[in-house]
Amino acid sequence: MVRKVYFVDDKHDNMQLNLSTFESEKSTETRVNESIASNLSLKGLDKISGLDEILKDIFCNYELKNGILKLINEKCSFCHGKLKRKGAYDKEITLPGGASLILTFHQYSCPKCKNKVDRKLGSWFHKGERYSSNMKADAVRLYLSHLSSYDEVRKELNKVYKTNLSKKTIRRWLKDIGKKAFKELDAQTHFSGHFVYDEEYMKVYLGDVGKKDAKLQRVEVYLLLFRDAVTKNVKLMLSDCLDKSILINSWKKFVDWTIKNNIPFLTLTTDGKREYNIMTNEINKEYNFNIKHAYCIFHLKKNLFEVSNKFIFGCMQTKKILPGNVLNQIKEIEKVIDSPTKQEFDKNLKILKQQINTFIKPLQDQIIRLRKYEKNYTLHKEFPFLRTTNTCEQWFGQTKPEKVKKGFKTKNGLINVLKALAVKYVFSC
Repeated sequence: MVRKVYFVDDKHDNMQLNLSTFESEKSTETRVNESIASNLSLKGLDKISGLDEILKDIFCNYELKNGILKLINEKCSFCHGKLKRKGAYDKEITLPGGASLILTFHQYSCPKCKNKVDRKLGSWFHKGERYSSNMKADAVRLYLSHLSSYDEVRKELNKVYKTNLSKKTIRRWLKDIGKKAFKELDAQTHFSGHFVYDEEYMKVYLGDVGKKDAKLQRVEVYLLLFRDAVTKNVKLMLSDCLDKSILINSWKKFVDWTIKNNIPFLTLTTDGKREYNIMTNEINKEYNFNIKHAYCIFHLKKNLFEVSNKFIFGCMQTKKILPGNVLNQIKEIEKVIDSPTKQEFDKNLKILKQQINTFIKPLQDQIIRLRKYEKNYTLHKEFPFLRTTNTCEQWFGQTKPEKVKKGFKTKNGLINVLKALAVKYVFSC
């Protein structure tokens, strides 16, 4: 009995794949087009995303014999010995719109080297999986759009594929994908050694979350991000707080990770917190490193306005316009910061230091800070890409919408968010 290769659609009769395309010498493109055009196009399946890719996989690697798809080249890709056929199996690929592609393939084994036989099929065909990989890929896409809204992902997939996926299935898929993405992210070793650092605050609670009258303890948790200023690859970590005695241990773990993976640690750019320079010096001393620390120029310029606002208006953030003389003082400091070379920076800063008494008190403090951390604020003259921490801030903006930034209920939930960010980063590369 000849077994048929066909499409199944709950809205239409079974639609047979055009088997005549195997009967003569034709190009893969011709076979794909003829298969779609013969009767599938009448049902609108020619517009199904990915169908042409699936058919190309079939026609490039398989030929039809007695209704069963057999490899054109039945030789082992490892030892080149003759493969042994071991019966046949059916594979169903669920397509958007509720249609399913049911195919029958020969099973193979290599009696010589015993290696697993390469079936030479694309990612659409995962043997032993109930649902096709294109459904899972769409689940990831929707997950990244709705971020942790399993119900929204489930509803949309069920609508598109005319199926009845459960929320539990979606959660399992995304959990597995999250683990794989996090491992892939953690395994990245393509780093230049020029790192930019930043962190994000998250809310979590300890206790019996979800139980009535449960006493919950609010705990501060921070997402730590080290991102390469050149390659843009990232390293993510969690810390319970930003206290120097705790945070330094997280930094040391990061240093240990760079050593383990033979990654250089040349520079580190941070915002203007004084502790970061102290911590960098401690790490240099303990590990015998020579990490050069750069302070973010953007944060410095922002701070000029904030301290002036607080001095004049009593608050750092305001829509009120600063007096003209104060704005001119800020511009004078910005001119020094934007000096094209370190030599001009030193020269202009020296002049500014002589005129320091003409500035308001908080801006005098900023001039003193510039003098004290001159090397930290001029490192970008040597490495222009270290000018700001925007590399980190842009990553947070791309991967963490506001609703995630406001936090999750538990620490495990936050770890899941971390994996979600890994998924988004890996899939966006």
